[in-house]
Amino acid sequence: MRIPATIEGVAIYNTINSKLHQIDAIGRHSWVNVVNPKQEELSFLSRQFSIPMDFLMASLDIDERARIEVEDDATLIILKIPVFDETNPDVLYVTLPIGIILLKDRIITVCAKETDILSDFIDNKIKHFSTANVHRFIL
Repeated sequence: MRIPATIEGVAIYNTINSKLHQIDAIGRHSWVNVVNPKQEELSFLSRQFSIPMDFLMASLDIDERARIEVEDDATLIILKIPVFDETNPDVLYVTLPIGIILLKDRIITVCAKETDILSDFIDNKIKHFSTANVHRFIL
């Protein structure tokens, strides 16, 4: 499935020959990374993958607590990750929630900002990473 051109904050990745590659269409074992999404992008993902909208919204809520929630065929894992805040000299790091949504054969990550943690995956700095093994991705 291709993402419509109007959907901007969504990138799709898949492991090909032991390397992570950005691809054009969502297929089996794809990783869909969503950064700073607009309402239109959240609605598209919710409809397309039958993800509860509150899973997506919770991933962006700065006050959300770390937790796991399961509804139908989707599992939401909310983690709090450190993010460098160059705008605040008194507090250099803040924590942001990142939502990891596990579906049958896909994984979706949702965060309000780009993070070094996910960039390491995208830049192939994580050894033995495969989008086919969602459980290892979580660990």
